[in-house]
Amino acid sequence: MNHRPLDTLSDHQLLHRVEDLIQRGNALTAELLAHLGEVDARRLYAEAGHPSMFDWCTRVLGLSEGAAYKRSRAARATRQFPALLEWLAAGRLHLAGVCLLAPHLTEEGHLELLEAASGKSKREVEGLVADLTPSPPVPDSIRRLPAQETVVGGGGGARRIEPEPTTAPAPPAAPPAVPPTPRRPEVSPLGADRYRIQFTASGALVEKLREVQALSEPSAKVRGPGLSARMSR
Repeated sequence: MNHRPLDTLSDHQLLHRVEDLIQRGNALTAELLAHLGEVDARRLYAEAGHPSMFDWCTRVLGLSEGAAYKRSRAARATRQFPALLEWLAAGRLHLAGVCLLAPHLTEEGHLELLEAASGKSKREVEGLVADLTPSPPVPDSIRRLPAQETVVGGGGGARRIEPEPTTAPAPPAAPPAVPPTPRRPEVSPLGADRYRIQFTASGALVEKLREVQALSEPSAKVRGPGLSARMSR
């Protein structure tokens, strides 16, 4: 391994080094999956006293649960479809893509599907898979999120003002020690050019969404006055 300090590399040398490491990493990932597939086929994890390949990967190899799941799933797929190893080594397909495509690969059409997924991001592969097994449209709905409590005053004199309940009050719950992290908007492909979108919106944005929906789908009905919108297109 070259231990030359990175700050002595030129921009061109640094970028070339990164590209070389990515290529070697892809080849190493393919080789690792081939070996894991053989371990799985021989059930060597059972001989070592582990109930599953997943358990062996986490406890012996020290992989995280997510990494163990992906590699175990991909290793089984590469044994059935060895072409996956070539595509991984060449960087034409990533590990997440292998896991997404694995349930849909067939002896007759797997090369065509791999070609369609070549060079695509995870999200693009998800869209490709959604086209293979499209989901039905989700119903349009908008609902109001619970009002947040406010705090007035400061220091020892601070006090909470609870929102007026519109229904019977729920039993009090202890406040979380750490404020919850806001959820990222969720976009999930349902099929060809159709997506399920879920996000938190302001009242003004909801009104604009209603106007757009009324113009595009005059017969559509939106239930509730809310702030959290779930729509499909």
